[in-house]
Amino acid sequence: MFCDTHFHFEIGDNEDLILNNARRYGVSMFFLAGTNKQDNIDNLIVSLNNEDVYVCCGYHPSEALEITHEDICMLKELILKNKNKVILCI
Repeated sequence: MFCDTHFHFEIGDNEDLILNNARRYGVSMFFLAGTNKQDNIDNLIVSLNNEDVYVCCGYHPSEALEITHEDICMLKELILKNKNKVILCI
């Protein structure tokens, strides 16, 4: 079994094409890394539509000074509501 432990989608990427290509080469589990609030939300949507995709929720260090209390509360809620699809990354 192959597992992609850290990947990102860019705006405009064809997620289905990318995931299906990796699956053809034997990748059977994916950990999609979030870097900011919108990434975390978008990535969760991808994971809910793909049984083999899990989300590493968190913020990139370059975002650290911009994170608000509201962002942390939203992240906590996202994790608690989606425990089977979300992994917290710090």
